Amino acid sequence: MPIERYQSLVTIAGVMSWKKAGKDFQVRYDLVKLGVKSGAPAYNCTYIVDGQEHVLVPTNPGPSGFIEKRQINLWPGILKKHHLEFGDGSMLVFNPKDQTITTWVVGPDGTAEVGTVGRDCTQPES
Repeated sequence: MPIERYQSLVTIAGVMSWKKAGKDFQVRYDLVKLGVKSGAPAYNCTYIVDGQEHVLVPTNPGPSGFIEKRQINLWPGILKKHHLEFGDGSMLVFNPKDQTITTWVVGPDGTAEVGTVGRDCTQPES
């Protein structure tokens, strides 16, 4: 999936610099490949900082020489591991019906509210 010209990009090093600086951000996981049979669903990771979206990309270009969005597989725990290490501290909720992921933020009083809702990018936009 090509990167749109208007999208800002970020690498793991950029995310780590935000975390080190104490910058507030949210993470959204957009479904880009359905998991069928034994295949795992895949997601693009978008970081939202000060209202601007930054798509996670690898540090180095691929064999084609182009920078592609970094797809993260849900199973076996790769997305969870990524979220624990580079996420925003929210909980992940997987919807098994449509394979989308929503993040939930738990407040100090124990109540939870929706943080981000992942988009289903496998369907054509209408």
